[in-house]
Amino acid sequence: MMDIVNDVKEIDGIDNASYMVEAFLPSFYVPGAGTRGVPLYLIHDIANHNQTAYSEDELGINDTYSQILERVASGYVALSPAVADFWEPGVGGFIRLGVDADSNTVSVPSAGVLGHLPGMPPRSVTNREGYVQSRVDYLNYLFDQAAYVVADTESSHLQDLEVFIPRTVLMVKVNERVLNNADEMQRVRSELASTLPVVPLEVHTLPEEIEKVGSDMFVILTIENMKIYLVGGIALALIAILAIAMANYMEDKRSLSLLRIRGTSPDQLRKFIQTMLLSPAIIALIIGAITAFIAGYGLTNRVWELREIKSVVQMLNTNFVLSGQTLGLAVFILAIVTGSAWLISAWVFKAETRQVHQ
Repeated sequence: MMDIVNDVKEIDGIDNASYMVEAFLPSFYVPGAGTRGVPLYLIHDIANHNQTAYSEDELGINDTYSQILERVASGYVALSPAVADFWEPGVGGFIRLGVDADSNTVSVPSAGVLGHLPGMPPRSVTNREGYVQSRVDYLNYLFDQAAYVVADTESSHLQDLEVFIPRTVLMVKVNERVLNNADEMQRVRSELASTLPVVPLEVHTLPEEIEKVGSDMFVILTIENMKIYLVGGIALALIAILAIAMANYMEDKRSLSLLRIRGTSPDQLRKFIQTMLLSPAIIALIIGAITAFIAGYGLTNRVWELREIKSVVQMLNTNFVLSGQTLGLAVFILAIVTGSAWLISAWVFKAETRQVHQ
């Protein structure tokens, strides 16, 4: 298997690759999975696995994810919540996984409880709206009762353990150039398929999985509502700028005329008017950005709570991401504010010029 991993790493656009073996414990019982339905994920080179598969410490239930994986690397086994709730071994407590060829019991100390193992074959649905409530409840039951055990392939405790191995999971980490280019992604997939000795049972990519999450009904409705609020907010801001400008102009009309009569230059008059408009507008932009950050953070957390189908996303913290679209929108709003101030100042200057001549 290491020869395949090394060949995969040679493909242009792939930064790293690792694998883990999915085995089944033939004599390990968990309610709902029977005695032959609990998978054992054997990770080869945990340090390399952590570099390939994205993870966060929140994936650990009774300890951080990184600390649990450190114990796994030293020969312990990590457990899913369903397995830990049934056997209750505690951290460091031994759990019986099965027997060896001589029918001797194989017991391994517990490293802790993992809410999810990165790289584990996912259970997901594409059309979430088409699932009736009974099926949604069933999918949530599968998520809550998912039983699995995680260990290191080099663990000395498992060398004589008898298991069934139905498949191997290959994880590939591509660089940003491939990740952000659909053509490059397709090229890497084609080269990867030609490099592997067999056709993969299934292939999952990060953009496809993100698209599945984004196809959730609540996420779509939230995004559309935010677009409506954005357009309405920009229109309201323009109306407010125009109203404030006209109110200030009507109040200071006499003063502006006196300034023009006393020989105030056009540039000075424009700067004076722009300062009167931009100062409150920029302060409002700063306050609005802070409010949007707080509201967006809270709204995002609320949206994940509204999801009917549970997933690993709900275990992770919401992180602030400054995308190119956000920066472009900020520049667009700033351009609208400054452009409006310049146009209004030019109009006021022309109006005052006509009044002075009259």
